[in-house]
Amino acid sequence: TVSATLGADFIDMSVKAALIGIILIMLFMIVYYRLPGFLASLSLIFYGVISLLMLWQLSF
Repeated sequence: TVSATLGADFIDMSVKAALIGIILIMLFMIVYYRLPGFLASLSLIFYGVISLLMLWQLSF
């Protein structure tokens, strides 16, 4: 049977998988490229936060 919480569980697992993937990619960039990789990771975090704030302000 399919329970009503299956969708919520899938969303939680998807968010965790996405965060783990992003962290692993950022770690790879930092290890392989050193300072440029670190700066690129910071800029990606910054732009991601700015994008989410813009969407939140526009009520999407």
